[in-house]
Amino acid sequence: MRAPPGPRTPLSRAPPPIRPRPALPGTARVPRRSTGPASLRPDGRRWAGSFPRLTQRDQVLAEAGLADALGIERWALVAGGSLGGMRALE
Repeated sequence: MRAPPGPRTPLSRAPPPIRPRPALPGTARVPRRSTGPASLRPDGRRWAGSFPRLTQRDQVLAEAGLADALGIERWALVAGGSLGGMRALE
């Protein structure tokens, strides 16, 4: 059974609708999307093995900082396969 309807709010006093906006943070080790081991360092050589080691937890902490900076309190949807899925679980 459905609950009975509550008091009605006039449209002039209703809060604005929530409009979801996509936030698509990249992964540092994905080519062509961000800086990674194949990227060039300032001296012109590739980062290769000297690229800083990043864990999934590092990525999630960076994304949490992004959410804070954008004022996102709750994600409506988190999706991804492989690395994206691991970050969603973290």
